[in-house]
Amino acid sequence: MVKKLVLQDNITLSQWSFAGDIGIEELMIPISLNLVDNGYSAFEACNAITKVTFFKGTGYGFDYSENDYKLTPWYYSRGNNIQVRFEDDIKTIGSYMFMECTGLQIVELPKSLEEIHASAFQSCTGMIGQLNIPEGVTKLEQQAFYKCSGINGTLQFPSTLKQINPSVFADNTSVEKLIIHDEITNISRFSFAGDTGIKEIVMPISLNSVADIGSAFEICNAVTKITFTKGTGEGFEYNSNDGSNYRLTPWYNSRNNNIQVKFEEGIKSIGSYMFMECTGLQMVELPKSLEEIHTSAFQSCTGMVGQLNIPEGVTKLEQQAFYKCSGINGTLQFPSTLKQINPSVFADNTSVEKLIIHDGITNISRFSFAGDTGIKEIVMPISLNSVADIGSAFEICNAVTKVTFTKGTGEGFEYNSNDGSNYRLTPWYNSRENKIEIVLERGIKSIGTNTFIDLQNAIFYYRGSESEWESVSINANNNSLINMNYNYNE
Repeated sequence: MVKKLVLQDNITLSQWSFAGDIGIEELMIPISLNLVDNGYSAFEACNAITKVTFFKGTGYGFDYSENDYKLTPWYYSRGNNIQVRFEDDIKTIGSYMFMECTGLQIVELPKSLEEIHASAFQSCTGMIGQLNIPEGVTKLEQQAFYKCSGINGTLQFPSTLKQINPSVFADNTSVEKLIIHDEITNISRFSFAGDTGIKEIVMPISLNSVADIGSAFEICNAVTKITFTKGTGEGFEYNSNDGSNYRLTPWYNSRNNNIQVKFEEGIKSIGSYMFMECTGLQMVELPKSLEEIHTSAFQSCTGMVGQLNIPEGVTKLEQQAFYKCSGINGTLQFPSTLKQINPSVFADNTSVEKLIIHDGITNISRFSFAGDTGIKEIVMPISLNSVADIGSAFEICNAVTKVTFTKGTGEGFEYNSNDGSNYRLTPWYNSRENKIEIVLERGIKSIGTNTFIDLQNAIFYYRGSESEWESVSINANNNSLINMNYNYNE
């Protein structure tokens, strides 16, 4: 009875060549050899295989079809524990080669490998352990490792791979960590769908994680840690036509978890809607290289509890970037490189207590800080319009007890709208029932019309001498500054 069969490169097999040889336990064959002839198996009923060694042949694995993969000897033997060894110089593993071979054990892929074709290892549930994809692999075709639920540990892609194809690792429920390098520019639909074991992801910030049709990470809801590498440096913009594709990211699917996010240096922007409604996202440390945070990037991230530090170098915070981030607290200070505060950028952030707006900021937009009912102290230039053109920048901010006015241009903003009422939209007017300290720094040349009107509980401090104060022009309707004691040199 034959137990081991060795076939050389120059052999061609016909139907039933070894049919019924149920004693064969070990095969050594070229990977390029076709074991199926006109729809008939050369190894029909050979169901005792436990070891297969593939050598080079042409170097290119034979591509089976979905109609004939069940005719291979390892498929007939799929109920056994099968050890497969690939010798060097093999370049490809063919389509459907081991599909549904549930007894196939984890394999060591050859260093010479360049391609794994469609469904090559699909449903090989016996492959238990960490899969190492060698450097040099340039193609993993669709469903190559689909439903290989035993692959575990860390799954890392080689730098030679540029694209991750559809369902290539879908329903691999035991992978815990996924490392996607910066050279990968595309993930396709359902690439990792159903990988419910993934807890940690490393990926470039510029990579689209949702794919064009169907989420690349559908039902991946166990993520607790994400590290974003540089990629191109520009964060991917999650702004689909219906504005909902942000809900397909793995961190959105995992939003009920406590999620730690790390940004590596070199990242220049964080894309629109990137973390929107990720309520489990913890407070982040923004990279020093950051220049822009785009629309609604962190909107409604209520789990971000703590002080947010916006690094020097940031030039743009787009609208609603941190809208409804009610856990941000302490002092919110803007970098000197930022010139404009856009609409609703920090609206409904009810835990911020102190706001520092530097002299270089020339514009605040509507509702920038609306609903920030926790703000008690504001530092801002006297020349800055605090009410915006349409809608108050500080609507419902009524807890203010101290405002420090810095020089700005030196000329106080004129609160003289057409109906003369826009002064009622300032945060100090909204807080007029409180006892308010108002500090005016040296260098201010004028107090604009209607700036300090009807502030019966205000106490004023001037950080200059009495003679310097006398040179400050006080424009019309500042009745809170009349007939009162001044406190110089606070």
